[in-house]
Formats: sequence, C-alpha cells, structure tokens
Amino acid sequence: MPRPQQQIAFQEYVEAVDVQSQRLQRLTQAMINALAGWKWEPVVRALMTLRGVQEVVGMTLVAEAGDLSRFDDPRQLMAFLGLTPSEHTSSDKRWQGGITKCGNNACRRVLTEAAHQYRLPPQISPSLRVRQEKQPQAVRDIAWKAQLRLHHRYPHLSRYRKKNVVIVSALARELVGFVWAIVCQRKAPEKIKARPVVRPAPKFARVIFDGFSIGSNDLTQLILGVDRDSEIVAPIFDERNAAVKKMIAQVIAVCRAKKRKIGICGQAPSDYPDFAQFLVECGIDSISLNPDTVLKTTAAILEKEESRRER
Repeated sequence: MPRPQQQIAFQEYVEAVDVQSQRLQRLTQAMINALAGWKWEPVVRALMTLRGVQEVVGMTLVAEAGDLSRFDDPRQLMAFLGLTPSEHTSSDKRWQGGITKCGNNACRRVLTEAAHQYRLPPQISPSLRVRQEKQPQAVRDIAWKAQLRLHHRYPHLSRYRKKNVVIVSALARELVGFVWAIVCQRKAPEKIKARPVVRPAPKFARVIFDGFSIGSNDLTQLILGVDRDSEIVAPIFDERNAAVKKMIAQVIAVCRAKKRKIGICGQAPSDYPDFAQFLVECGIDSISLNPDTVLKTTAAILEKEESRRER
C-alpha cells in the first residue's frame, strides 16, 4: 500500500478473515467429532449421500427439526420449514407470492446453500463416493434421483427468466422431499409410497374441464396391472379391489372439492350393487348402467341414499 496507514488497515482486515476462518474450522471439526456416537448419526450419514449435504448441514437439519419421519408427507415438511409459496385465494382467483419463511430459519438456510450445488451437472465426486460407500442402495438411489431431478429443474426454471434466488428456493423446496425420503428410508420405510398414478390435475379441474368420467374397466387394469381378456390373470380382475376403490374415492374427492361433476362408465356398478352403493357414499354425480340392471341397481342406490339421509 502507498501509505503505512492503508497497509495497517488492510492487514487488520486480512487478520480478521483469518481469525474467522480458523474459528469456522474449529467449530466444524467440533461438530464432526460430536457426530460419532450420536443417536442420530445413522440418519445424518444417510443424508450425507445427497450432494451439498455434509456433516454440518445434516446435523443442522436433524438438530433443528428433529425426527423428520414424523411428517406423513414431504409437503408437510416443506411447509414446516417455510419453503412453500404464500397464497391468497378468493373465489376462482388464485395468487401465489414468495415463500412463507415461517419455519426454522437455520434449516432453510442450509437447504438453500445445498441447493446451489444442483446447478452443476450430476456426478459422483470422490468425496461424495466416500460418503455413500456404506449406505444402502435404496438411499443412494434417492440421492442420485435428487441430482437428476434438481439439475434438470435449474435450466428449466431459468428459461422462464426466473430470478436466481427464486430458482434456488424452488430447488431447496424440492430437496426437502428427497431429505424426507432418505430419513423415512432409514426410520420409517412404510411411509414411502408410490404416488397415485391416476388423479385429475387440480389445474384441469379448475380451468380446462367442467366434468370427468371414470372408466372403471381401464382404471382397474391400470391399477392392478392385469389384462381382463387374458385367461391367465382374468380371475384377478376385480373393480372392488381396495386399491381401485381408494383411487376412485380420491378422484371423486378432488372433483367435489373443485366443484366439478364426475360420473362413471363401466361394468362394475351393473355387476355389483354394493359397488354402486360405494360410489354413492363417495358422492359421485352419475352412474351408467346396463339396461337389464337398472331396476336392481337403482333400488340399491336408493337404499344407500336413504341411509345417508337418516344419519
């Protein structure tokens, strides 16, 4: 520096940076040392299979938010951490704003920092390979899916000219889903379920279509993975299967919530009056029947409606 006073000021800044860097290293090492033997160590080690998640990030998430497997759905965890968009809805108008920021600030910060890593192409670096070495294949598969999914989202959102801070917040929100899946894989595997393969998109129900019709025959083949025309698996084909009925109930519930009409066309209500009663219980608007079963099934429907009115 040209003047001694300037050199002194500059050197003081350098020393301040060195002091803070050394302090950060000491605290990081102390956390690494504390991880060994901690009851949550297996969960933290599993989270470290994710790109951008090392000891400090993993321990912060677990220490601040507790047992993440207590949430039944990753969306609940996203809302808990304040990473979901704020919303103001009135009638058919819907407006979404920035994230709520109503959750744990420390968790939100480390997740946002980790999300920055997913702008880079997916790869397993040497350090990440070491962290994944002793983890189950299911956990490593989730971590790899996170890289593929989040890296794809980054340029996709960039094409819509989103601000970088908005993109990273969106990636952090989706990263929470993978964090939840890994924790559940270690603590509560039964909570990891396949998403429903059939459900009317809320956007369709709200804007595009004014009604829906369920094809029970095709839906049953899709859910059960069977061909009713095959002699080998035809006996398995049954519209009254619990999985099929659950899917139909979900579809009807969505349509009713969006104030859209929904009916059913298929053989099941004609063959099984109890199935028609189940549809009435769910709140379906219309049922198609074969001509020769109209009287019998209508009587079953009226009986069910009478019992519902008496409640």
